[in-house]
Amino acid sequence: MSSWIYILLAIVLEVVATSCMKLSEGFSKVVPSVLMFVCYGLCFSLLALALKKLELGVVYAVWSGLGTILIAAIGIIWFHESASLVKIGAILLIIIGVVILKVNHEPVTIQGREMLLEESALNVYFETTEPVKTQDMLPTVEDAALLMSQMPIKSPELENL
Repeated sequence: MSSWIYILLAIVLEVVATSCMKLSEGFSKVVPSVLMFVCYGLCFSLLALALKKLELGVVYAVWSGLGTILIAAIGIIWFHESASLVKIGAILLIIIGVVILKVNHEPVTIQGREMLLEESALNVYFETTEPVKTQDMLPTVEDAALLMSQMPIKSPELENL
């Protein structure tokens, strides 16, 4: 089965589970409460299967984005929740973001210990979980000697001590 089918089924189960959460009235109704736990369990199992072949960020964005859209629509239509221009505009922005993630598959290469997105106006750095040796972070002896020769011999702040 395709990973995208797993995601779509996970979205349906998540929407059913979240609707059951509302219907359970704070776990005071047994059937919706049990259905909620069963649907969430199946939903996360399908997401795990989808993650075997797809990227985590894309899977989570599509799952949470489409789930949010469907839950908002169910809330407005079925539970008679408020519908404002801001809410509808935010839902449209989520749809646009999901479409962009689905269409754009540019890989980003990691150089060294940080990732730099050169094409954007902002420089974005991501931390690494790789162990780093302190020796790798310190300047070499030659670099330290070069820096020392450029330092001022006297410092006015230190002369008064």
